[in-house]
Amino acid sequence: MVYLRILSVILCLLISTSYFILFTETGLKTTIGFTEMVIPGHLSIGPVTGRLIDSFETHSVYYRNRDMTLEINHLFIAWDPKKLLHGKIFFHEIEAQSLYFRQHTKKQTAKKSLPLSVEVKQGIVHQTDIRISPIDSTIESQKITFHLVTAPKMILTSSVERLRLAHSENTVNFDGDISKTAQGVKFKLHNITGEMQGQEISGHMDVSYNKKQLIIDQSYFKAANLNINIAGTLGETANLHWQADLDNINNLLPTTSGSLKSTGNIDGSFDNPNIHANIILKDFQHNNQSFDKIHLAMDGNLQQQKIQGDIQSSELTANVILVGQYQNNTWQGIIKKMTLTEQHLKTVTLTTPANIIVKKNQATLTDFCLNSLHGDICSTLSWNTKKGFTSQIQGNIDSQSTLLASLNFPTLGISHQPIQQQPVNLSLEVHTENLGSFLQNIPEISHSKGKLHIKATLKGSIEKPQLNSQVTLQDSSLTIPRLGINITNIHGQVKSHNPTQLSYQFSSQLNKEILYISGTTELDKGYPSIITLQGKNLLISNTSEAKIFASPDIKMTIDHKDIQLAGKIEIPKANITPKDLSSTVGLTDDVIFVQNEKPVSQSSWSIHSTLELALGDQVKFDFMGLTSSIGGHLRIQDKPGAGATGIGQLVIQEGQYNAYGQNLTIEEGRLLFTGGPITNPGLNIKATKQISTITPTSNTKGGNLPAVTSIQNTVGISISGTLKQPVVHFFSVPQGLSQSEILSLLVLGRSLNQTSSTDAGLLIKALGALNIGGSQENIIKDQVKNNFGLDELSINATENYDPDKAKVVENTSLVIGKRLSPKLFLNYSIGLLDPINVLRLNYQINQRVRIESETDVNSSGIDLFYSFSKD
Repeated sequence: MVYLRILSVILCLLISTSYFILFTETGLKTTIGFTEMVIPGHLSIGPVTGRLIDSFETHSVYYRNRDMTLEINHLFIAWDPKKLLHGKIFFHEIEAQSLYFRQHTKKQTAKKSLPLSVEVKQGIVHQTDIRISPIDSTIESQKITFHLVTAPKMILTSSVERLRLAHSENTVNFDGDISKTAQGVKFKLHNITGEMQGQEISGHMDVSYNKKQLIIDQSYFKAANLNINIAGTLGETANLHWQADLDNINNLLPTTSGSLKSTGNIDGSFDNPNIHANIILKDFQHNNQSFDKIHLAMDGNLQQQKIQGDIQSSELTANVILVGQYQNNTWQGIIKKMTLTEQHLKTVTLTTPANIIVKKNQATLTDFCLNSLHGDICSTLSWNTKKGFTSQIQGNIDSQSTLLASLNFPTLGISHQPIQQQPVNLSLEVHTENLGSFLQNIPEISHSKGKLHIKATLKGSIEKPQLNSQVTLQDSSLTIPRLGINITNIHGQVKSHNPTQLSYQFSSQLNKEILYISGTTELDKGYPSIITLQGKNLLISNTSEAKIFASPDIKMTIDHKDIQLAGKIEIPKANITPKDLSSTVGLTDDVIFVQNEKPVSQSSWSIHSTLELALGDQVKFDFMGLTSSIGGHLRIQDKPGAGATGIGQLVIQEGQYNAYGQNLTIEEGRLLFTGGPITNPGLNIKATKQISTITPTSNTKGGNLPAVTSIQNTVGISISGTLKQPVVHFFSVPQGLSQSEILSLLVLGRSLNQTSSTDAGLLIKALGALNIGGSQENIIKDQVKNNFGLDELSINATENYDPDKAKVVENTSLVIGKRLSPKLFLNYSIGLLDPINVLRLNYQINQRVRIESETDVNSSGIDLFYSFSKD
C-alpha cells in the first residue's frame, strides 16, 4: 500500500512536470535553459514564446565551438511530438528569417545515422550566409524553401530564389530547383550569372541523376567569348555531345592568342565508352611562335585509341598519327607517321614506326628515327621512378658530320623542384669536316667550309650549370655576298677553364688583315658575357656602292637581355657611291599590293651604346652630283626608347656639286652635332661659283667695234639652321645682285635678262627643291615673273583626263599665265614629269558671265559660267 502511494505520487509528479514542460511557456523556457547548460560549446537562445507541445519561436539562436559558429534570427518551429512514439521527428513548418554559419577548421566528422527519421513538411530560410573560412568559400541566398524526409530513403526537394556561391575571385549566382528523390537527384539551375577569373559568366543547367544514369538536358555555359553547349546521357550506356567555341583564347591564357573550337561525342557502354573529339586552333600565337591552324582529332575507347595532329604555319607544317591500346594497366602505342616540313630543314620524316610504353612508374620511347635531306638521327627516351628521365641520341648530320649525345634528369617527375633547379647530366660530341652543313640555312652566308669539333659535358642544374667543354674551329672560311667580303683562315677555340665560365678566342682574315674576337661567358643566371672585337684596316664592305675599311676596337657586355656597347670605330679609307634612284620609274596608280598584315614583334633586348666614330683623310663620297672627301669625329649614344644622339662634326672637304649642268665649289661644309638627335644635325654649308659677265663700254679710241669690260662675280648659296629646318640664302660678291639674278646664275649660268620663258620652269623647280619657303621664296618668284612679263608663274598639281587609264589623273605642271586684255586671260600648263600640255583661255563677258575653254592633245572643250550672290 505504501509503495502504491509512492508510485502514485511519482506518477502525479511526472504528469504535472510533463504538462508544465509541454503545455506552458515557462516549461518551454526551462527546457531551453537546461539545454543551454548540457550542450557542449556555447549555446545561447534569445527570448522564446509558444509551447513545446506544438509550436514556438525565438528571436535568436547562437551556438559556437572551436570548429564552427551558427546564428539564427527569428526561428519558428511547428512540430508534432506524438510522432516520436512512432520513431519519427515530424515538423509541420520550420521558418528562419536569417541563418549565418561559419566553419573555422577543416575538421572532418564521421558520418552518423540519426536514431529517428526526420521529416520537414515545409521549410523556409529567407536569408542565408554560410562561410567556410579555411577554404575561403561563401554561400548566400535570398530565399530557400524545402521539403525533407530522411527515411526510409532521403527525399529532398528545394527551390532557390537566388543563391550566390563565392570562392576567392569566383562568384556564381543562380535561381533554380534542387531535389533528391528515391530515384535520384535533379538540379535545374537557371539565370546563372557571376564572375570567374575576372570574366563574366552566364548559363543554364538542367541535370539529373536517375538509376545510375546522368542526364544533361541542353545545358550551356558562357564566359566572356567562350560558349559551351552540352547535351546527352552518361550511364550504363552513353550518348553525350558537346561543342565549345572560344573566339580569343587570350582571355584564358594571357600569353597566347587565337580562336578555339571543339566538338565531339561520347557513346557506347559505361565500362568502355567511345570518344570522338576534335580540337581546332586558328591563328594561334604563343610568344614568338605563330600557327595558322592546329587540328587534333581523337577516336577510340579505353582499350584502343587513334590520335591525329596537323599543324600549319608559314614556316612549318606537321602531321602525326598515333595509335595505342590500354591493357593490364599498361598503355602501348605506336607513332605510325610523323612528317615535318620546315623552310630550312625541308622535310623530316619518321623512318620506321616508333614504340611507346607507359606504365604506372615508367615510360619509354624506342626506335624514334628521323630522316631528312641533311642526315639521319635516332634516339631512345625513358623515364622511371628510379633513374628519372634519360635519353640517348646519335646520328649523321650529313656524310661528313656525326652527333652523339646522352641526357639524364635523375629526379625529373620524381622531385617537385622546378626543372631549372633539378640536377642534370649531359654529354655531347659533334664532329664535322664540313662547316657549311651547319651554316647553309643562313641566307646571309655562302661558300662556307671548315672543320668543327665540339666536346662538352654539363653537370649541376640548368639554372647553375657546371660545364666542361672544348670547341675547336679550323681551316674555315665563308662569304657574305651582301657585303661582298670573304672571311678566311677562321680559327678559334671555346674552353671552360672552370665549371662556371667559358672563354673563347677567334681570329680571321679580311683582305689579309686580321680580326680578333675574344671574350668570356659566366654560366650563371642571365649568362653575363664580355666580348671584344679588334682589328686594323679591315675590309668590311666591298660592293659597287661602298668599299669601306674599318679599324674597330669595341667591347660588348651582355647581362640577361641588356647589351652595353662601347668603343671606337675608325674609318681610315672608304669610297662611297650610292645608286642614284632619282630617275627610277614608280609603279602606276592601278597597282595594288595585297598582303596579310602580321603584328611586328617587339624585341625584348635592351641595347645601350656609346661609340666613337672617326673618319680618316681618305673617305670619298660621290652621290647625285656631290663629289667630296668627308672627315670628322662623332660620338654616338643610343638608348632604348630614345633615338640616337651625337656630339661632334662631319666636314666636307674639297667638295664639288654639279646640278643643272653647273659646277659649284663647296667652300665650307659642316654637319654639327651638339647632343641632339643624330638625324637632325646643324648645317653650315656654303657653295660658290665664279661668273664672268661682259658689259659694253664707250669706245675711247674710236673705230667700229664697241668696247667691252669683263667682270668677275662670285655667286653662291649658304645653308644654316638644321637638317629638318634649313635656312637658305643667296649671296654675291660684290654685293648688289638680286636673289632671282643669283638663282639664274647658279642654275642656268647666265643672267636673268638673258633667259627665255622656257627657262622659267627650271628656275621655279630649282627654287622649290631648295625649300626656302616664307616671304623670301615669294619675292624671288615675283622677280622671275616680272622679268618675263607674266601675270602667273608657278608649279602646281593639275588634274587631266587620261584616256589610256580612263580616269582623271594628277600631274605636276609648270603654269604660265598672261592677261592679254582686261577681259581675256591666257593660261598654259607644261607637264614636268609627263608630256601633257594644256592651253586655257578665260574671257569675262560681264560681271556675271564668263567663258572658259581648255585644249590639250586628247580633247578640247568650252564652258559657260554664270555667277551671282545674294545677301
